[in-house]
Amino acid sequence: MEQETIQDGEVDENIRTKNINENLNLNDELTQHNEEEMIAENDNNITYKRRREEDEGQDEWTEVVRRKQRLRALREGIQLTVTSKTIFPKQFALAKLFKAKNISNISKVKYINPFKITIEVNNEESADDLINCDHFIEMGWRFQRPFEVGLSYGIIKDIELDITEEDLIKSISCTTEVINVKRLQRKNKDDIGWSDCEKVRVGFKGSSLPTYIYIFDMKVRVEPYVFPVTQCSNCWRYGHTRKMCPSVKSYCPKCGGKHDSCDITVYKCINCNENHMALDRTCPVYIKERRIRDIMAEFNWESIKLKIQNSVQICVEWIITWIFHNIPDWSFLLRIFDDKNK
Repeated sequence: MEQETIQDGEVDENIRTKNINENLNLNDELTQHNEEEMIAENDNNITYKRRREEDEGQDEWTEVVRRKQRLRALREGIQLTVTSKTIFPKQFALAKLFKAKNISNISKVKYINPFKITIEVNNEESADDLINCDHFIEMGWRFQRPFEVGLSYGIIKDIELDITEEDLIKSISCTTEVINVKRLQRKNKDDIGWSDCEKVRVGFKGSSLPTYIYIFDMKVRVEPYVFPVTQCSNCWRYGHTRKMCPSVKSYCPKCGGKHDSCDITVYKCINCNENHMALDRTCPVYIKERRIRDIMAEFNWESIKLKIQNSVQICVEWIITWIFHNIPDWSFLLRIFDDKNK
């Protein structure tokens, strides 16, 4: 019995040893296989790196060509500026109005403010249809082309108060067409209210202002009209009124803060940041705006264009004179021409 037990134990131990050897052989095979895969992967990486370096070396002198710049096609449209004393209809209501009046070929409508828009049409016929439409004229719409002075304003003085504007416009005879007349008002001495004065503003069609007109066959001198400097009572900036103000918030004329008014005694102008109120007529911004309007009244559009041409001519002459005085040696130009002739 003891011998059989010993033999059985030896058999079990041999089987266990055999299994262990098989497992070790299997692990060795797996390890060897993994090592072969790692070596192959490293070889592939080295080969890829070499190829990439070779490709980079080959592409080193490759010429890079920039894309051609795309030029946007310019639209050859006719732009009209339209102003009105009433608020313009909104987008779809305006489109409906144009369709009802058979106005076509409108490519673009842009709202500048509630009382001013720009309309771009494709041809001259559509522009004429817009300008000559009786319905728009009755609505008080005023059309103007770019760089076109629609009206020039002048002042005539000593017109009696009992003469109405209707009688005055009928009695005026002039070579230039008279569009409208308006009697000006003057502030009362007690600073309460306004009253009519003997000055009348006359609107002439075109950019030229006549020197004289005839009223009841009497010769009357016409002086240039200087537009007043408008100041907004909401933001206190110059160039527009409260009705046209783009700002939603109100500003203080004393300190420039975002409130209606305050009790501050140290003032700060919202326009120039100096120590005075925004209503002060000594403000440098107000003086500048006033000077601009004086120049606008003094020179009409034709004289402005003439002055621009003269300025360009003066600049060209000055440049040529400077070149001749500051480059004394012109022999290099002679050498260049001689080389070209050879």
